[in-house]
Amino acid sequence: PLWHERLRAAAAIERIVESRVPLRQSVVESQSESVTSGSLASGGGTRLFLDQSECAFRAFAAHRLHVRPLEMPSETLDGRDRGSLLHSMMEQLWLRLKDSAALHAALSGDPARGGLQEVLEQAAARAVQRWRSRRPQALGEREAALQQQRLVDLVGGWLQHEAQRAGFEVLGTELGQTLQAGGISVQGRLDRIDGTAQGQLVIDYKTGTAGTSDWIGRSPGTPPRDLQLPLYALANPAVTGLAVARIKAGELRFVGLTRDGEMLPGVQSVTQNSRVDALGIQSWEALLDYWRQHAEALGAAFAAGVAEVQPRQVPQSCRYCGMQSLCRVAERAGWDGLAPEEGDGLSGERDGEQGDENLGDRGGEYGD
Repeated sequence: PLWHERLRAAAAIERIVESRVPLRQSVVESQSESVTSGSLASGGGTRLFLDQSECAFRAFAAHRLHVRPLEMPSETLDGRDRGSLLHSMMEQLWLRLKDSAALHAALSGDPARGGLQEVLEQAAARAVQRWRSRRPQALGEREAALQQQRLVDLVGGWLQHEAQRAGFEVLGTELGQTLQAGGISVQGRLDRIDGTAQGQLVIDYKTGTAGTSDWIGRSPGTPPRDLQLPLYALANPAVTGLAVARIKAGELRFVGLTRDGEMLPGVQSVTQNSRVDALGIQSWEALLDYWRQHAEALGAAFAAGVAEVQPRQVPQSCRYCGMQSLCRVAERAGWDGLAPEEGDGLSGERDGEQGDENLGDRGGEYGD
């Protein structure tokens, strides 16, 4: 028999049911005075709401106990490092371009604005230099040059895609914001927010698989898996669209939801999305109410100390959690096969997709 089967067979497990872990008063009193009265500040950014939706115990372990999984050391850049470089370059790029008019001028080679190649090379050089200043031993000269060229090629293709949009102005990049729901206060960071004729658009950069399915539950009573971008829409009344910019070679596109169908090419409005329609939601305002309801419920559950070991979906919710040795979910339920499998469609969570998922919050995998 395998070793874990022998251990499981020999063990006499004593079960202690403790599904709620209330906050101690001293914890509440120690929070920053800047937080709105009655709310609890928590590190980890918007990741807290994703963890609470995936498994209440994961959120408790990560954001109350501050447990961190051991990470595998790497001699090269991992997915989060590459995502961080991309975010930094996009910030530098739009600090210079600022709007669609400047973008088109750069694409046309206007000498007064600087040609596109010059703009890209300067932004990439600044991004790589900033990254190397923080981790000077992690990137040698040759690899730095390769990463810089990779960024120039990748983002150059992306700008060609963005040029197909109607006129827009970049109102801000890497904007910090306090987000509150259900008595919980977290610090978020917007990758970018644009002004358009139809309203403001929140944009989140990703290098892996991206879609809107995680923003919508399978039924009205099922919480969405990921409320990162919806939380920004709830906090900013002028926002009428959310989009993920998927910046991956060969798959450059916007994915999102908007109030009006003309906001972004190829992006559906609320009334065009089949999953939203299946919930009976017929307007942007109704969608905001749906997100608000679930954000409040998840925040309130975390604040109340709800901490059941009850994964949202097995094995997907467990494979990349990193808390298995603490919750002992496999021993508890007799599950096997919780280790990540190559090519199972989930490997992106360790190859950069989860890593860059919260880079907008500068939180890495579990926040600052």
